[in-house]
Amino acid sequence: MKQGVVKEICLKCRARCCKFGGVFYTQEEKERVLKAGFKNHFIDYRGFFATKPNQGNCPYLENNLCSIHEVGPTFCRIWSVFPKISNGKREYFLFSCPLSKRVDSEFIKKAIKLADKLPNKIFEVCWESVPKEGDLFEIFKPKELK
Repeated sequence: MKQGVVKEICLKCRARCCKFGGVFYTQEEKERVLKAGFKNHFIDYRGFFATKPNQGNCPYLENNLCSIHEVGPTFCRIWSVFPKISNGKREYFLFSCPLSKRVDSEFIKKAIKLADKLPNKIFEVCWESVPKEGDLFEIFKPKELK
């Protein structure tokens, strides 16, 4: 999806998904962000890196746009496709947000391929850190991808 389209959509929805705190990064993703010259907002978290939220928002969110979009983590690059691990198996969901209306099957395939490069543990840690699973599911109303 083109960067201009993403910016337009995120501005309209006021980057709602980026207002749930931060996401998780691998060591390589963290290094990519820092190497690009962005401020270090990272904390070690259960074998991965999380960003310290800024008043509940991702610290890299500026004016409802991602300031690190070009070097951002897999979590953000695959949004609104997202896996959940159940009994060691990945289930993929398409979360409902204005961006998901523009997601096509090609993007979904690429997102799943990118997500499959990350270990299950990073997604398990992500879901464990969500205060109540129901909140995300109620807000973003995902549908399971087969």
